[in-house]
Amino acid sequence: AMVDAVTVALGKIGLRSLPLIVGEVGWPTGGQEPGADVHSACAFTNALLAHARFGRTPLGHPLPRLFLFELLDEAGKSASVATLGASERHFGLLTEGGAAKFELDWTPRDAQSGREAVRACPPPAPCSEDQECTAVPVAAIPVAAISGAAGATIGADTRAGA
Repeated sequence: AMVDAVTVALGKIGLRSLPLIVGEVGWPTGGQEPGADVHSACAFTNALLAHARFGRTPLGHPLPRLFLFELLDEAGKSASVATLGASERHFGLLTEGGAAKFELDWTPRDAQSGREAVRACPPPAPCSEDQECTAVPVAAIPVAAISGAAGATIGADTRAGA
């Protein structure tokens, strides 16, 4: 949705053909914010990959280049760096030691049905009686979130030949 909005806005000022990139997009696997867990990060990231394989936005615009944020967790990152606080340290697809937090689904689209075969993500951790449950159900992560939630940045790619 954000990519379509930016593309339409650029078109209104005569820059429709300007290539876009999504500078960073990701979902935290830890922190105090609701939904900052491995299950939600897995669901979001795999939905993003499935959406990227489709290759078009809901309005039919080509998808921009996407850069996942980020490869490794950064335990040493200051919690005050961003408004995300402690979650800012947990955007890595891998732990600081290089271990995968969840499986990424690189499955190509099913040519006959057009449907994606997204692998199951680990179930959310159960909540104990003395803690608030913060897991976000997979169904609660809309496609629109892929274009703008949890650390997405969209910008124009002004490099020549990009």
